[in-house]
Amino acid sequence: MFLFAEPVWSQNINSYLLWESNLLTDTKSGEEVAYAGKLVTGGNKVIWKQGSPEFSTEFVVIKTMGSWTNVQEDGSIIYEVKSMNRVGTLEFRRTGSDVRVTFNFPEAGINTMPIVLQISKVSPQ
Repeated sequence: MFLFAEPVWSQNINSYLLWESNLLTDTKSGEEVAYAGKLVTGGNKVIWKQGSPEFSTEFVVIKTMGSWTNVQEDGSIIYEVKSMNRVGTLEFRRTGSDVRVTFNFPEAGINTMPIVLQISKVSPQ
């Protein structure tokens, strides 16, 4: 009988993962800035860690749309989330080596968080 451990390369989206960002794009202005932030996903939460000293924003997952079983392969998943009485979505997507997280928090037809984080590394948390 053979037993195989699940390698990091097939890490499941439902596991606790650390997403490290190196670039932030303001989709409203098109401005790109170097940015060292982190997102931790797992359970029913997404925690956005930013700054020094570190400041965290917690998003509670209300609903998950889609399925993505291996974050090292192309795919996407959208979390409908709530934070500070605001509801929006966080879309995690990989296309080839391009990995990004898109924030969408509409209020009166306007995205109040027009942010895309370029992800440089995904690892188990």
